[in-house]
Amino acid sequence: MKTPGIYTDINTQTQRTGLPTQDHRIVFVTGDAAAPKNPTPIYDTATANVVSGDNSNAGRMIAAALSVSQGVRVETVGKSNPSDGSGGDITCKPTSITLSAENASQSSGVLTMSRNGAPKVTLQPPSPTASDEEYLDYTRQVLELTYFAQDGVSMAFVMGDFIVGIEPKQDDNGNTISVMSGIPIDGVIDYVGTPYDLKEGVYDLNRLLTAGDPTIFTPNIVPEVNTLEIYPTPDTPPELDGYYAYGGDESGEPVVIRSCAKAVIEGAGDETVCTPTTHTILYKSYWDNRVPSDGELHARYRVNNGEWIDYTASTVDGSDYILKLFESIRLPNGDRAIEVVGGTVNPASSQTPFRSYRGENKLIGASALEPFSEEQTGVVRPYPITIEFEVTQNDFNDLVYLAFGESIIAKSCAIASWSAM
Repeated sequence: MKTPGIYTDINTQTQRTGLPTQDHRIVFVTGDAAAPKNPTPIYDTATANVVSGDNSNAGRMIAAALSVSQGVRVETVGKSNPSDGSGGDITCKPTSITLSAENASQSSGVLTMSRNGAPKVTLQPPSPTASDEEYLDYTRQVLELTYFAQDGVSMAFVMGDFIVGIEPKQDDNGNTISVMSGIPIDGVIDYVGTPYDLKEGVYDLNRLLTAGDPTIFTPNIVPEVNTLEIYPTPDTPPELDGYYAYGGDESGEPVVIRSCAKAVIEGAGDETVCTPTTHTILYKSYWDNRVPSDGELHARYRVNNGEWIDYTASTVDGSDYILKLFESIRLPNGDRAIEVVGGTVNPASSQTPFRSYRGENKLIGASALEPFSEEQTGVVRPYPITIEFEVTQNDFNDLVYLAFGESIIAKSCAIASWSAM
């Protein structure tokens, strides 16, 4: 990137076999009064203005950058003494939106969203004939994108349903007013003119979702900036698009909500703290000593404690037995669970919770937080998921036994992006 009077060349294309992953960053240090105290990723003028304030210097600076290599992250941070004279006491201002009572039914429609400048994600609601597991998975995805903080456990945004003691109010037509709020630094939100202190009591979303547990907790309020952008979904009728329930209009401009803190529930949800796994694949090639006999191959697995799947294949289909098994595994919403690279399988997908690469002989789960897992480059959204592989026969025609030598539980904590191979 070149700016007047400053010439900086960054080569991110040099081959670096065996060296640590490159992590180039450009940091804009600005005098914006609302700029974050710590370097925060920005991707365009819109995200810069969300974290640094309307018409920010950071927004103008990133707009002026003609091109930035994909290998470079751009961040912004405030000066220790901003130009507005605040003396470094930078204040983040959360925002809120009132969900339209007129379009309330659309809130369960198609939703296209982005968290913290990540790629957009479109969530399709389950069909009326979907299973309870599919509905639960959809609900979890919505909550992870719209309410959970970056750790996937704490709350970054709140609705009245999650606050203890809130008294619902109605509009002139008798409809209950629903407000979605970012969390301020002091933890006190405004619900239609009435303040509520989150520190006096909230419900743990993880417990509500997984166990229906309405236990009340008193959270700690910890600074953390999060942004949520809701977009119209292309080729979707307005009556089916959740964008309009969240205050969107015909302009198509994203609805942007900002939170300045997260509500951390100490001791609650500890069992949900997610640690990804990496498992070594013992089978390396057709020519090693772990070779199936000619005939049928089989494997047994299940995803997120769902129904057991009995996979079958044949040795006549080729030698990439394990990668073909991995390529067949799907998430509850039908997306691929494992990015597979190498062999004769389909080309790798771009955003998955697991990766397996033939040359590395590993099954790698993604991390929701830095430091990332091996070969992982980023997080699309937190998404705890397990794949349980069960040995049913101790021979090499059992692909679980062939791959791992025993039954295992593979765990991932996020839908992730992975490095190019």
